[in-house]
Amino acid sequence: MDRFTFYNNCNAFVELANEEQAERAVQLLQSNESLGKQLYVKRLGPEYQWGLDNGKKYELGHTVLINDAGIEAAIQPILDGRRLVFSVLPPAWADLDAPIKIRNDINRDILVRTLKPFGLESHSPISPNWGDKKQNPRYLCFVDMKTKQGADEAMRKLHDTTVKGLKVGLEQSRMAPWKAYQLGKADKKMLELLQKKGLAPPPEEIDEEQYSQPFVRKAPRGARR
Repeated sequence: MDRFTFYNNCNAFVELANEEQAERAVQLLQSNESLGKQLYVKRLGPEYQWGLDNGKKYELGHTVLINDAGIEAAIQPILDGRRLVFSVLPPAWADLDAPIKIRNDINRDILVRTLKPFGLESHSPISPNWGDKKQNPRYLCFVDMKTKQGADEAMRKLHDTTVKGLKVGLEQSRMAPWKAYQLGKADKKMLELLQKKGLAPPPEEIDEEQYSQPFVRKAPRGARR
C-alpha cells in the first residue's frame, strides 16, 4: 500500500525458474482476468535491477505492507506532525522537453539532496510539474521526516525560499477527504483515531459514494507526454 495515499499497489515483480516458464506465464496470463480485473504481463528487460523501485534505496520507499506494522508506518508521521507537502515553482528544475521519467528523476534528486540534511525518511512519487506559468510553488510530492524537530527546522529554513533558483514551499500536510476514505478501507480504527485528534476530516466530509467510484487520472490539457 502507498503510505501517502493508502491506495493498494496493483503490480508485482516475480522471478521464475527459467525462460520457458516465464514465456509460458506471459502466454497464459496476458489479458486474462483475475477477481474481475484484467491482467497485464510482460517480460522485464535485462537492465532491470531487483529491489524496490527498480534498484533505488529502500530507505526512501513509499510502500508499506497492509498489516499492523505497515499501517502504523503510514500513520505515525501524521500523528507526529512530520508529514509535509513540498512544492516548487513550475515547471520545477528539469527541462520540460525531457521525458517525464527523466524529469521526475532530476526533480527527485534535488528534493532528496535538499531535505536529507533535515532527516528525510520517505517521499511520495514525484508529480509531473507541467509548467503552467503560475507564479506560486505547485505540489511536487509529500515527504516524511524522521523527527518532528527535523520537520519543523526544514519548514522554518526552506518554506518561501529558493532552491537552485526556484521558489519552494514546505508546509504541514492536511489529509484530504479521499485519503481518509482510502485509510478507512484499510484500517477504520486508525482513521477514527486520527479523526478524534483532528488530523483527518470528520465522517460528514467523506463522501463514500463519490470516492468509491473508479479513479481515472487525466493529464492536464496541453501537457507534453
